[in-house]
Amino acid sequence: MKDPAELKDYDTVKVHGKQLRYAMCPAFRARIYIAGLKSVIEDFCMSYVMEVGLCVNVQETNFIYTGGCESGCVIELINYARFPSTKNAITERALTLAHKLMQRCSQSSCTVLTDDNSFFLTVREQ
Repeated sequence: MKDPAELKDYDTVKVHGKQLRYAMCPAFRARIYIAGLKSVIEDFCMSYVMEVGLCVNVQETNFIYTGGCESGCVIELINYARFPSTKNAITERALTLAHKLMQRCSQSSCTVLTDDNSFFLTVREQ
């Protein structure tokens, strides 16, 4: 396999006697952890990705913490080999989407977790 930096177009590999085309890029992901209704989060993500040209996956989750629990979602952005990007660009997109989701879901905070950093976003004073 070629170095991802050298990969301009698709390469081919033989798997089980069939030629498959593939693209490759460095692996990186950013996840947004936010409370709220899954239907609201999915609807917002669907309109947002159409607006900016993006693909995300949404997984329902439960947040269990001292003093309570809430349902919500984990929204994941990956470095997609068909349209490769940089760590900084993916992180920026995740932070932007997280801020917009906070507003849409009426949340005062959320977390964005990348392979390198954890960001706590909040509108709270303290």
